[in-house]
Amino acid sequence: MLQRIRSERHIRPATFKCAKCGYVGEGAEPHVSVRAMILSVIRFGIAAAELTYKIEKGWAAYRKQKELDLCGKSLATKSTHVAGCIHS
Repeated sequence: MLQRIRSERHIRPATFKCAKCGYVGEGAEPHVSVRAMILSVIRFGIAAAELTYKIEKGWAAYRKQKELDLCGKSLATKSTHVAGCIHS
């Protein structure tokens, strides 16, 4: 939904300047964490706070067990930081 809204309103990602080489370009697309989505259910009155907090605790336990990042992706598949610029 976030990507759809950004596309419809022609909202571009923020630009950045690389400290190493001076390259100026668009940053990565924003991501919404699973926890933020869970908490938005309370904010918009979709579900009761008690139920949502139980879901949040369950997500935290599942995330830890499966070694997932905040967005629900596996930590094992993340690449390590490589020296140099990846955009060049």
